[in-house]
Amino acid sequence: MIRRFMLFLFGAGIGSIFVYITLIKGREGVSFWESYFPEGRVKQKTISGLNLTDSTTICLLQCHEITQNQFITMIKEADIDFEKSAPHSNPKTYFYTSENQIGSQVIFEIQLADTVATLNYFHHLTVPKDCDCTP
Repeated sequence: MIRRFMLFLFGAGIGSIFVYITLIKGREGVSFWESYFPEGRVKQKTISGLNLTDSTTICLLQCHEITQNQFITMIKEADIDFEKSAPHSNPKTYFYTSENQIGSQVIFEIQLADTVATLNYFHHLTVPKDCDCTP
């Protein structure tokens, strides 16, 4: 009986180490839940590959009076609408809904091609602005 219990503890220990190595280790500053679920993984890829030097992105952010740091915070706090998004197309397109620094609702579209993310569309729902930012 004791031998079986010791084998159980040994197996549970090996399993715990395996889970730690494959799922948790190497996630600097990111919680397990943010990196495990699809929304968190998409946000991580978007933030790490965001092209803030693109002329359309610069134009849209300046038109809506949003700094780059505020935009990154908006991405982190946003909800992704997977029903409107096209995650299986190439490039992948994701629709985000979030609140800006003054609390108004915004919708934006980001295209994710390989490792580069570009902002294609940005719209305030409460304070609409007409920005002509076509490339």
